[in-house]
Amino acid sequence: MLALSVIALIGSAALARAPEPFEVKPTAQTDAVASKGDAADDPAVWVNPRDPAKSLVITTDKKAGLNVYGLDGKLIQSLPGGRPNNVDVRTGFATPGYFGGTVALVVASDRDGDVLRFWRVDEDALRLVPLPGTISPGVGEVYGVCLYRDPTDGRLYSFVSGKAGRVAQHRLGITPAGTVQGVFARAFEVGGQVEGLAADDANGVLFVAEEGAALWKYPAGPREEVVREAIDLPAPRGHFTPDAEGVAIVPRGDGSGFVILSSQGSSTFIVYDRRPPHRHLGTFRVGTGDGIDAVEETDGIEAVGVNLGPAFPKGVFIAQDGKRPEDERQNFKFVPWDAIEARLSPASR
Repeated sequence: MLALSVIALIGSAALARAPEPFEVKPTAQTDAVASKGDAADDPAVWVNPRDPAKSLVITTDKKAGLNVYGLDGKLIQSLPGGRPNNVDVRTGFATPGYFGGTVALVVASDRDGDVLRFWRVDEDALRLVPLPGTISPGVGEVYGVCLYRDPTDGRLYSFVSGKAGRVAQHRLGITPAGTVQGVFARAFEVGGQVEGLAADDANGVLFVAEEGAALWKYPAGPREEVVREAIDLPAPRGHFTPDAEGVAIVPRGDGSGFVILSSQGSSTFIVYDRRPPHRHLGTFRVGTGDGIDAVEETDGIEAVGVNLGPAFPKGVFIAQDGKRPEDERQNFKFVPWDAIEARLSPASR
């Protein structure tokens, strides 16, 4: 009933003509992935606590493996193997007896075997190192994935979606032998195909992009009742043009911030207030700039709103470019976050 009431509100609000999308320019792009065709998919950013300018952009080539780039877009590392679709990273994963007690944990949904696979960030070498252990989440063909830290106990959880719309949550840990393991917490059915997932740790919220239907908000706590609210719907009742794809969150310490959705059908990105009722704050597209082609038909996105050094002093927005004319090999584009935030509604700034 709650979800239906929110849908009604979105439908009436969307009757007012939405402003035209504004355009921002990319200032950097990654080297292209090795695979041709629809291969690049999802990015994640590990923020280097020692030197933010040396942070890592971790991405998927869903035909070949993971790629790691610097903020200049240059390839640092390739990890061939599997068919990883989506990727995420969280710092502070407890590893008692190993690696100094905590690591930055990287997870990817791998359609070879339909499992979750794990790596740690080696902060000295600035490389990813594989970790033993996989999780078979039981959702069919794995698709989207994200990590979530429960604010009540600090434990780390994974969410993974199956292509048919089932989402499973597992509590992550490490065995005395140093193997990553997952303990099943709960699962629920969204209804249609789901890829984009993003968890707001501080607010205990999971955002779920059901590709043809809605951007949903669920409670993220493992013991929470499975209820949902619709944040946005397809046009003309809402703002996105299917498919709804990647989701990213830019948090602020005061509880404000932004939620961003990739509207693949319109090659635009929709920004909402992080705080309820998650008002629409603006829509943008990534055009051409500095010899870099425009972004089209995006799958995965990521955004970071902290200082990443001289190139991105206010953070960065990263988008997969799904359509490149030069050689059929896709890549990822980087946009300074402040170029986007400056043109959003001032209500949340």
